[in-house]
Amino acid sequence: MTEIDLQPLFPDPILDQTALDPGYDGHGSDVLRVTTTETAVARSFRLAGVDEPFFGGLYHLFGIDPSRTHHIEPLNAQLNGLSTIRVPQVLRKAILNGREWVVVEYLPGHTLEEFAGDDLMYDFGVQLARIHSRHFFDYGSPTNVRWSLDTFHIRVI
Repeated sequence: MTEIDLQPLFPDPILDQTALDPGYDGHGSDVLRVTTTETAVARSFRLAGVDEPFFGGLYHLFGIDPSRTHHIEPLNAQLNGLSTIRVPQVLRKAILNGREWVVVEYLPGHTLEEFAGDDLMYDFGVQLARIHSRHFFDYGSPTNVRWSLDTFHIRVI
């Protein structure tokens, strides 16, 4: 990844900027840990559009355009109320060089190399089930388009 000037996103001078690699090719976002007087994470969708199968599916089925990273703020706030899995709070939003960027709080921890241990898997499953146990009468993007549940199977096909 080429160096991205993120200084306009931060009020204080950037001391360190490190790309966070998810460990696989083809990921759709630039994600960087940035240190100023604070440590935060800056994220922006980097692909040209939603033509990739996964991102196209998100868009066509749910109306979610991953390039609209500013839409993450209400979603993160909602997810924080549904589970004990911590979801970062959005600190700032901006457009740089035509791309939406969000700056979210940095959550300390370490990257899991594998899901090992029955307790960890059980707890993770409980939290995912809690999030997915919510009942809605429609589906789609939490911040954009919504459709009636009776259209879901037709749209999937």
